[in-house]
Parts: sequence; C-alpha cells; structure tokens
Amino acid sequence: MQFLDLSFALQLTREIVRDNFAKKGKAISGATLKALLLKKAEGAGKSFQERVLGFRSFLDFVSSDKELTVERRDGSDFLVQPSTGATVDTSSTDTLSPQSLPQQDSQPRIREDIWFAFMSFPRQGIRREYNRETGRVLYLPENTATANGVLIIPFTKEQQIEWRKEFTKTVDAGLRESLEQALGAHNAFREFSISLKLQPDLMKKWNVFLLSKVEPIISAWAEQNSIPTETWRQRKSEWRDNQRRALYRLLDEVPIEDLLETRVPLRWFLSEGKK
Repeated sequence: MQFLDLSFALQLTREIVRDNFAKKGKAISGATLKALLLKKAEGAGKSFQERVLGFRSFLDFVSSDKELTVERRDGSDFLVQPSTGATVDTSSTDTLSPQSLPQQDSQPRIREDIWFAFMSFPRQGIRREYNRETGRVLYLPENTATANGVLIIPFTKEQQIEWRKEFTKTVDAGLRESLEQALGAHNAFREFSISLKLQPDLMKKWNVFLLSKVEPIISAWAEQNSIPTETWRQRKSEWRDNQRRALYRLLDEVPIEDLLETRVPLRWFLSEGKK
C-alpha cells in the first residue's frame, strides 16, 4: 500500500483539526487526530506513517505545520487546534517533567500545568500567563496579554543547573562523581535525569530537594497575585481524579468502532471487583 505524501498528509490533518474545532469549539487530542488521519488515508486507498515522511514522532509531524497550534502536556497526550487565535506552547523538548514529588495522598503537589509553565525553559517571543477566568495556563506571543492574565516567569536553564549543582554537593562522594559528570555533559539535564533513575532513593531525595526550591517561589507568586492556594496545589488523590477525567474525555472522542479494538487487561476488572 502506498503512503501519503507530505503535502496530502498535512492537508488531511488540517481538515480534521478544523472540522473538529468548528463542531466542538475545542482542540483535538493527538491520539484521536492520528486515528482519524489513518481512517482518511485508508479512505484514499493509502496509509500514513510519520517516519516515512522523515519525522521521529506524530507530535513532530503535527508541530511542523504552522497552520496548527500544538499544546504539549508532559506525561500525557498533546492537543491540536487551528493556529488562528490559538495559544502556543513552544517549550523546549529538553524541558522537565512534573515531578512525582509527594508519595502520600494526604500530601499536596503542584498542579501539572503550572509546574510545567515554571519549569519548562523560557523561549524568546513567548509569554506565559495564568488566566484567572479560564483557570488555564496560556502560551502567547510576547506582545499579547489577556485581560485576566497573570504573568508567569519560568526558571532559566542556568538557575536549574545551579539547583542540580547544589544538590550534588549534598550526596555521598561515590554518587557525586556520576552526577558531576552528567552535569558536565552536552545534554546535562537528560544525563542528570538518567543518573538519578539508576538510583531510586537518590531520585526521591532530589524530588524533595527540588520541591523545596520551587514551591516557595510559586507560593509567593500566587500570594502576590491573590491566586488561591487550592488553585495551584492539589492533593495526589485530586490529581489522579483529574487524570481519570482527562482519560475519559479522550475516550469519549474515540469512535466506538476503535474502542472495540482496544485491549483491556482482565486484571483491571478483577482488581475492581475486590474494592
């Protein structure tokens, strides 16, 4: 079977995104977009594969089109909508994921999108703000500001490197060497993360250390702008509920015939019955 060429693939992708936005007034998830694109390609007697077109991922393929706006959500699916009047998240692919800092349901954690807005690296020409009216974090052109927006100034790479250096000085000499080597590498953030993942206990200590640096600053930002604590902090149980709701919204957009092809482990039902 022949594959879609780049021009036709982008054309079909735009049609799907625009049709979805016209009907529902909201962005479409990346997973749903790809499923619909594969269907359209099949209807044209062809197939689609982003790697055939030279892209490493479907996200890279969609992000290449200036007529589409991509909102990246670390740890979950991304959203796509037409560029006109849209907000843009142009965060570097080298940015940090929200940390799984608290381990107990009774402990609070920083809301994922707010964490990401502060922790993902600054990009020239992009303004970040928390919109009081919608409760969303927006990524806008630098010369744009909404009436209800509160400016978010993200932490710089240099500041985040300094935090890592400070933490490295607190660990045992044997582990310190590997972290120092990671911080001296070209891709220091990635190498530092890999080194931590090899030492789960050390990763936990780093998460606690990082939270001690980030939370007071976000707290001060919220207090200064009269943003309620419950807006930017969530208990872990609330965070899990939000994840479930996001998943349900995603599933609600998937055609029933595609859902019927989804494989669900039997142990999910067995464990559910024990509750």
